[in-house]
Amino acid sequence: MLAEAASAHHARTGKSGGNGSLMRTAPVALAFLHDPGGLAGAARTISALTHHDPQAGDACAMWCLAMRHAVLHGTFDGLRQAVLPAC
Repeated sequence: MLAEAASAHHARTGKSGGNGSLMRTAPVALAFLHDPGGLAGAARTISALTHHDPQAGDACAMWCLAMRHAVLHGTFDGLRQAVLPAC
């Protein structure tokens, strides 16, 4: 039902990004510490509950990967690596 409402909102406005889905995804990073692919999929799935915009899902996946990196490596450069993987 939430996903349908998010889809309808996106269809009506053309936008559905925001930080609401991002705020809910921290537990995903911890639950999928040893499965980055599963982490990205779960983050996007949770984001899609309320935010139909795929960019919101991508942002959640990158944020969770950054949190995963911080937990596993003790540094805060995970987001930079997610955004600029060639660097």
